[in-house]
Amino acid sequence: HSPSFRARMSALTFCQIMKIHLTETSAWTGNLFDLRVDSGVATFAGTDIYAGRFPETTTLRPETLQQLDGALTMLEAFDWREIYRPEDVGSTVDDGGSWSIDASSRGRSVSSTGHNAWPSYRSTDITALHEERYGLLREAIFAALRFSVPFGFAPNKQEAEHVVGGNGG
Repeated sequence: HSPSFRARMSALTFCQIMKIHLTETSAWTGNLFDLRVDSGVATFAGTDIYAGRFPETTTLRPETLQQLDGALTMLEAFDWREIYRPEDVGSTVDDGGSWSIDASSRGRSVSSTGHNAWPSYRSTDITALHEERYGLLREAIFAALRFSVPFGFAPNKQEAEHVVGGNGG
């Protein structure tokens, strides 16, 4: 087989084995979003500020999956602890929210969650009281997904705001 055929087959295999399940919940509004990547397809459900951000289902390009794997690797997500809590750093937070990620790619996997606490920029072993690494990972994943969103897709809310702003109102 040719090198390009092997590359396509490698990308196809990669698409089939990468899985990500990312969720975020607010103490005030409940589930904010639920994102799943499996077999090269992303499914997204969002509420509040995440409503309509992505199509419900998107077939992902191989480049998108490579970006997702790169983001997980760069932010050392496969080294994240199982749970992050504010008590880890002597703090108490009564409201706020939580997040979780379950991901696997190329033989590596992670299952991590946080309740008002996140992995620190300094080290995945250190708990932070701000989004830090998790916030970067969420935004990197969302940016990568945009690469596969069909041309012309725009959430209705954003279209309405754009039209109002475009008419001087």
